[in-house]
Amino acid sequence: MSQNHQLKYIVISDLHLGEEDSLLTQNKKGSNELLQAFSDCMADLLYHFNGNQELPKLVLNGDILGLAFSTYPESLSAFYHFVKAMTVQNKICDKVIYIPGNHDHHIWQLTMEDDYQQKLLDRTANSKFPERKAATGSLYEDGLKSNFLESFMIKEEISPTELKVFYPNFLLPAPTKDTPFILFHHGHFAENTYHFISKSLQALYPELKSPEGTENLELQNGAWIDFAFSQLGRSGEAGTYFEKLMQTLSNKEELEKQKDQLANNIAKNVDFPYLPFHWMEKFLAKRLLSSISDRVRGERYKGGVTCSDETMKNLLAYFNKFCKSTLKENGWTDQPLQFVWGHTHKPFEKITESEIFGKIKITNTGGWVLPPQTSPKHGASILLIDQYNDVQSLRIFMDFEQEQKTIFKVETSDGETITDFGKAIEQKIYQENKLSPLWETFKSKLESEIALRRN
Repeated sequence: MSQNHQLKYIVISDLHLGEEDSLLTQNKKGSNELLQAFSDCMADLLYHFNGNQELPKLVLNGDILGLAFSTYPESLSAFYHFVKAMTVQNKICDKVIYIPGNHDHHIWQLTMEDDYQQKLLDRTANSKFPERKAATGSLYEDGLKSNFLESFMIKEEISPTELKVFYPNFLLPAPTKDTPFILFHHGHFAENTYHFISKSLQALYPELKSPEGTENLELQNGAWIDFAFSQLGRSGEAGTYFEKLMQTLSNKEELEKQKDQLANNIAKNVDFPYLPFHWMEKFLAKRLLSSISDRVRGERYKGGVTCSDETMKNLLAYFNKFCKSTLKENGWTDQPLQFVWGHTHKPFEKITESEIFGKIKITNTGGWVLPPQTSPKHGASILLIDQYNDVQSLRIFMDFEQEQKTIFKVETSDGETITDFGKAIEQKIYQENKLSPLWETFKSKLESEIALRRN
């Protein structure tokens, strides 16, 4: 057991459980061996740092369930296996912090309704009807219970002692004056797509003010996010075709292959007024498809860059505008700041400047979904946080074309040196410069899983 560091939080995001291209979803052979190997490695680290003492909390930072393109049975079955691996196969955690993203936004919708129903039950006769929450507070005591998730986990006897839902942010205050505050957000509000209702109505009605605070941001855009990104793909046979359309629009090469046929179908079946000829309608349809594709193809699909300037700018705008009050109300003065997000499936670590907060370290955890084609900027990290809020980014894999995909290395921002905690993590994973047997098994299973799902 390490004497200097205790593992307090394990952070993971973008599992998309239930989707066929999720590496931690049961594969087409019916195997969960990769998930089991992952659990063994987390248990290995846990015992090294904590021994038989307090268990860390597990932070699930959004898009854990792939509700956009998998059914409830598919996503919940995969989530069951994941929770079982973390609580039964190995007792890695007993408290879970769940921060919904865009593709599992419906978890927040259900949690919000559960909370409101409880308020109605608690209401006394002739008293005012309560307001419905659109966002939680950011501290641990502010989290809400999820009846939806707990209802199936209790049945399966895999329930952690406590599961709390937070939306859209979760905050870890600094344990001491010189240690950092850590703010978690899935990351979808870093893209304009998820401000669509606010921005569209502002364009039509300039007198409409931009939303202030996360509650108003969610009130204006939450229904759109829930419908388009967390429910539409589950709409029966139509949902299957919607998934097919989204896959086409998200991939430039695939769109070019299908654009002519799709535009021809639109021109045949949609009557464009004032365009008398089929070729005119088809030309317009092609332009519309290209325009929609440019907007659908968010940061996740920009495979040539780790994080585009536009998305970084929007991320900092979200942080400056919507997180300022959260931090100041919870004791932030001038302590170091770290911002943890996922969403783009492209992991990285970066130190940048905020006009309000000064220097900020930004860490992206990537994602566990395998792109259709090799994409070297895509990959996944697990974050490990100790009792001093020292955040270490353990890179698990990158989808390199020629190089080895599995990494198992603590990554730092440019100009940073690895801390003692980071060194201790790597020293546990490697023995005499070779992966220890458990991690070698994980590496082998991961490489096999990537090859299987690509073929």
